[in-house]
Amino acid sequence: MKRVLVVSASFRGGGSERLAVEFANTAVMLGYNVTYFVGISEGPYLNELNPSIKLVEGGKKNFSLSLFKLSKLYSQNKIDSVFCSQEYVISIVYLARLFSNSKPFLIGREASTPSINLLESKTNLKLKLLKAITRFSYDRVDKLIVPTISVENDLHNFYGITRQLDVIPNPVDANRLHELALNSISFNFDKKNKYFIVVGRLVKSKGVDTIIKAIHLLNTPNYHLIILGEGEHMVELIHLVNTLELIKQVHFLGFQKNPFPFILKSDIFISASKYEGMPNSLIQAIALNTPCLSTLSTSAVSTLLKEERIFPFQDEIALVTCILDTLTTNVEFCDKLIDKFLTPSEYVTKVLEIR
Repeated sequence: MKRVLVVSASFRGGGSERLAVEFANTAVMLGYNVTYFVGISEGPYLNELNPSIKLVEGGKKNFSLSLFKLSKLYSQNKIDSVFCSQEYVISIVYLARLFSNSKPFLIGREASTPSINLLESKTNLKLKLLKAITRFSYDRVDKLIVPTISVENDLHNFYGITRQLDVIPNPVDANRLHELALNSISFNFDKKNKYFIVVGRLVKSKGVDTIIKAIHLLNTPNYHLIILGEGEHMVELIHLVNTLELIKQVHFLGFQKNPFPFILKSDIFISASKYEGMPNSLIQAIALNTPCLSTLSTSAVSTLLKEERIFPFQDEIALVTCILDTLTTNVEFCDKLIDKFLTPSEYVTKVLEIR
């Protein structure tokens, strides 16, 4: 039986953390012997991990301090393959192999666009150091996966990587999404209102302020915005809502482990991000047949939505037009494209494939 190690920094509510747990659960179902290594066992996805999976904790909030424990785990458990996401996790996973007697097959997954998100969040010195370490690791892992061609191009251009990358879109389990979407929730959807929803971390690049401004411009009391997520931009967003006198129309509901009932019941799903590696929430909303609007945050958006459902980043006026058009016209969905995405089982099999 092939031994697979899935590595993550935590179980917090990010897309990479969710995918890691789903990957591990699916691999167990397919008959793999799975171990899950996490820097710190905290976060909402901990309880979703299959109890048959061996959980090993590094015990450090700073994931880099788990390096030697991870290295020892490679040797003790005779790991065949390692799967992980995010640049800093991939770098630690690779460095751990350098200090280990065992040399498992390393599979890294990068889903973001580093030319944008790293430049916005790092100082010049930190950026140079992280860029050098990441490039070193990305050149040496055995298999490097990206979800879209736009992320592939970004990695080639930003890091100067010349190696082959595997473009494998994130999996979509439409049946499971519909099951979860039928769960009951406490929030009351009033039939007299129209509800728009945004899901994700509340950081500036997600463009949630643009959606709030669009609600203000619509100037209709029965138009409501549901915001699912947490993050450092929340205080500014709450201040904006107060300033625009939208307290009764904008609902901050925090992080929801199961956002799908909210998405299903909403009239429009909106993604206003500056950039996305793979817009998972958008894809999930399409799978639930909820009308969707989005910025062109990645090239994948243009294959998922019609042109009239795409608006420029930070353009609340264009968003207002899109909202009104969506509410009054029957624009054809591109949800048939969901059938072209891999199922979780197909995804795990393709990822663990060794050339």
